Amino acid sequence: MVRAMSSCERSSGPSTGTLPTPVHDRCRSSSAAVAAMSRVAAVGAFRSAATVSVARSVFATVDTAVRRVHEVDRGVDRLVVAFAPGLHVSDAVRTFTATHPDIEIELLRLHWWEQDAPLRDGRADVGYLRRPFDDTGLRAVPIGSEPKVACLPATHAFAQRRALTWADLDGEPILDAHTRRTSSVEEKFELIAAGYGIAMVPRSVARSYSRPDLVYRPVTDAVLVETCVVMAEDRRERRVLDFVTIAAETLGEDPARLAAVD
Repeated sequence: MVRAMSSCERSSGPSTGTLPTPVHDRCRSSSAAVAAMSRVAAVGAFRSAATVSVARSVFATVDTAVRRVHEVDRGVDRLVVAFAPGLHVSDAVRTFTATHPDIEIELLRLHWWEQDAPLRDGRADVGYLRRPFDDTGLRAVPIGSEPKVACLPATHAFAQRRALTWADLDGEPILDAHTRRTSSVEEKFELIAAGYGIAMVPRSVARSYSRPDLVYRPVTDAVLVETCVVMAEDRRERRVLDFVTIAAETLGEDPARLAAVD
């Protein structure tokens, strides 16, 4: 029987008078070395990614502090309002501007992977966010909720259905943070349209990203997603508190929740 030799066997060479290192021992040593190198590389990559993340946060904090010093010197009073994809803050901004005409509003569109980070490092004063997010050190005022819908290619068999359940989606390739990370909603929708899978997205996102090659169908037993107006716990500026109150009034569903702003 012909058997292909392993690289370890080929490297053992012809027999000599001396006792060579056993082939299996050398194979084990080589495998252990490769495994160790892989672990070192993985740790290095993790540390590099963590270092980059920390560095970005530090740079953002410093940049924000410098910008605010310059704004104070110029007499500029600014409020930065961040919002998650699909969530609209225009009504709150319009109402706030009518009562605070001297305050400049700057809008910051958030990425799904760092909803709360700009509120911590100072890039944003107030955020209109969608859970889940890390609310440690933040004050989150729940103002509403929305359902998730299934985003499907227009050619999908379920595209003709009016509504779906989670049972219907069993076995479908669902694109999420665990199966395939994407950097934006647009990238995820391109993958879905190309036939790589489907996704569960908040209804407000579906309404904001209508396109002919995708369809959205309600999933009747999907859990609702909570929306919140959020700020850092230590923020006490009048303009920040006023905007949170106005946003809760104009964007919220339940006026009784406004007590959480006081």
